[in-house]
Amino acid sequence: MKPGKKVVIEVMYKADYCLPCFYMDQTVLEILPRYADRVDYRRVDFMKGEGKKRFLQLSCELYGEDAVHKHCRVAPVPSLFINGELVFDAIPPMFELEEVIEEAIGKREAIHLEILHEGSHCVPCEYMTRVVEEVAPEFNGALKWEKVVLTRKEGAVRFDELARIFGKLPPVPSLFIDGRLAFDHIPGTDELRDCLNGMLGRVGD
Repeated sequence: MKPGKKVVIEVMYKADYCLPCFYMDQTVLEILPRYADRVDYRRVDFMKGEGKKRFLQLSCELYGEDAVHKHCRVAPVPSLFINGELVFDAIPPMFELEEVIEEAIGKREAIHLEILHEGSHCVPCEYMTRVVEEVAPEFNGALKWEKVVLTRKEGAVRFDELARIFGKLPPVPSLFIDGRLAFDHIPGTDELRDCLNGMLGRVGD
């Protein structure tokens, strides 16, 4: 997957009273925070205007226009599409959904590490930054990192985004990796190195 490009998940959704639709939607919503900025979820409410158009579009791509318009063959309900391709026509177990999302994401250009940083006056924030600065060169292009400085406008906006994902105000300083809290304390260099190696599948390297 190209850097910055999100995996798009779409669930064909009839209405809240359709329990299979409801539970498929809930399965995706439960797993979504684990992927933060890497997944874009769009529920296709096909009983409504724009949702109906998208539902017909996906059905035509799946079966062909003749099958849809002449024989009323449409996408399963509920169903789950990833990047426009039908993946599940029934509620998937969570581990299977995780597997297909990871496959769709593919090999990424880099792990994205963010330091929640209060400013140069914050001594713990500076120590955490030094740990990252020491470890980061070992990962070459496999790691991209930045400081989310809360006293700057863009940092405050990002902090608010992470707080919504996290469900509460994140600790400061802390380390987020790919939008998920990784450390709420200053890790040792070995601890951070092991964490990054594990995410890259390089445990024991």
